[in-house]
Amino acid sequence: MADLPPWPDPHDLLAELLADLTVTDVVGPLLYAEFQDDMPLIRVRKVGGTNDKITDFPRMAVDVYTATYAESYELAEAIRQRLMSYPHITASAGRLDRCEVETSPYEVPWPDPSTRYLTATYRISTRR
Repeated sequence: MADLPPWPDPHDLLAELLADLTVTDVVGPLLYAEFQDDMPLIRVRKVGGTNDKITDFPRMAVDVYTATYAESYELAEAIRQRLMSYPHITASAGRLDRCEVETSPYEVPWPDPSTRYLTATYRISTRR
């Protein structure tokens, strides 16, 4: 029996879907040392998930870094609305069939007070 083809990379998929919401590239999953110079910044991270033979259900954390809470909340809410308006078909990264909000955007304290950090968790569905 032949191996099944891979599912779309969820990092690439969300990066392509969210790229126009910020002036910097969507990063993930690691932050780089001088990321604050590039704020506002969106980071996507796979934090778990499941799959069957047809559909992959990755859990994705989507983080927002900006200089103010208002800016962070506005960007985080734009991301939530974008992901909830599924389905999405990207030019190169695949298809997002469905998205469920597991944890809506909330603020997490950041050591540097000039950085505001909000995170949210989504369960997305993608097909091969």
